[in-house]
Amino acid sequence: MSAGLKGSAKFEVDMSLFHDSVLVPRPLGEAVHGQKPNQVVHLDWLYIMPAEKKGKHNFQWNLIIRDDLSGYIRVTPAAVPDSITTVDALMDWRASSRTPSIIVTDMASYFMSELMNSV
Repeated sequence: MSAGLKGSAKFEVDMSLFHDSVLVPRPLGEAVHGQKPNQVVHLDWLYIMPAEKKGKHNFQWNLIIRDDLSGYIRVTPAAVPDSITTVDALMDWRASSRTPSIIVTDMASYFMSELMNSV
């Protein structure tokens, strides 16, 4: 098979995977960056590993709060990601710094709850 034919066959196979799908490009927005400390703060939950059954703790998740400008982070361990832990960690962040102007999240339920909106 010639190089040109191999290329076109690969293209046809790749395109056949999307035959019944409609490809809609996602709009790309600009990344938000802080111009001063604590202006933009990023929050995200990271799964680490299952807790040991008879271990000293039951933490499986870490909430990461990160200042965009300085890169300073605070890690809060938890058994499960939830709104209460998120709010407590954010209030602790606010107590040691100031209230961020912009909070960037992936909009998961623990970030979008009524409890978080009341903070």
